[in-house]
Amino acid sequence: MPDGAVVNGKITGVETIVIPATDQQDAQTKIVVTIGFSSAPKAMDASGVTASFVASERPNVLTVPVAALLALAEGGYGVQVVDGATTRIVAVETGLFADGKVEVSGTA
Repeated sequence: MPDGAVVNGKITGVETIVIPATDQQDAQTKIVVTIGFSSAPKAMDASGVTASFVASERPNVLTVPVAALLALAEGGYGVQVVDGATTRIVAVETGLFADGKVEVSGTA
């Protein structure tokens, strides 16, 4: 919210608006999202707000930072695993990417 508060809400409507190109401007596509609140938020005015939403969710998965992925010579990706006092590279399959992390699966 404009005052920095976090308020839960629910998306109550989504509309896609296409604005055709003109001589001075390229075509634009805008998505208008209407959010309903269970109670009126404080300090609501014409200022902008930031809305976060979950596009996809996967419970009980292993995620690692994207930077932990290693490109394997045979193709695909791997991660370095610490096993006691040694390390080894394990091939992994990647899944969902979000917030600088990636879902990985494979056999140890």
